Amino acid sequence: MDAQNDINRGKFTWKISYFTEQDAKMLYSEAFTVSSCKWRILVYPKGNGSDHLSLFLGVPDSATLPCGWTRAAKFSLGVIDQVNDVPSIRREGQNGFTAREKNWGFTSFIPLTELHNCTGRCLANDTLVIKAEVCILTVTSPVNIQPARPTDKFDSYFTGLHEFVNGAETHGVRVGARKSSDFLAFEQDNAEFELHELQRDQRFSAMKKSQETHILYKQLMDDLIKEEKELKRKTWEVKSRKDKLLSDWEILLVESEEAKLV
Repeated sequence: MDAQNDINRGKFTWKISYFTEQDAKMLYSEAFTVSSCKWRILVYPKGNGSDHLSLFLGVPDSATLPCGWTRAAKFSLGVIDQVNDVPSIRREGQNGFTAREKNWGFTSFIPLTELHNCTGRCLANDTLVIKAEVCILTVTSPVNIQPARPTDKFDSYFTGLHEFVNGAETHGVRVGARKSSDFLAFEQDNAEFELHELQRDQRFSAMKKSQETHILYKQLMDDLIKEEKELKRKTWEVKSRKDKLLSDWEILLVESEEAKLV
């Protein structure tokens, strides 16, 4: 196996011995690197849902890459004619790789019957040789996202609720406010409208109460966070004192043992 890199381009050759004896549904090569990006070849010796050899280019370290990573690449996969040392069959692709779509390639690369009929060239000594060429077009690094705090989802929701309540008050929604006599007379003749107004005021009142309760909870949470920090500081101080005491105790033990020898 060998890998060759040139800035954003790279080549990799994979030899699979005893190919016709392979029982695994899928085989994958060791990882190779092109422009700091890791890749690998995947092959389905007996096909992937078809009677064709299936070949793919994949990202082996997808699970450990930062959330939101993407990369685009132009690539080719080829089965080598081992007599003439050239690709007997070569196919090209250009795709975007993501955590959800980390493997791209060809389900129907070559009919299995055709592959096994050219054993002298493609399967010399029961060995299949696959060559991958990769040209990286773009690599997108995700923006560093700060870990979410336990209270973030509450802050996000109730900030919007706070804006809604303020906007409603600014535009004249008044819980329990008295209307003018003229408007009240109009409402008395419109029971449906009056019911709607009452329900709206009740909902607004409930939302405002929720907002006030949220503010109280947030203050309590802030107090608990401060208390937690203070406890951590005190715990660290106690641990330091304990370690110092143990250290002094060890010194005393050594000095006592030395005194016995005098």
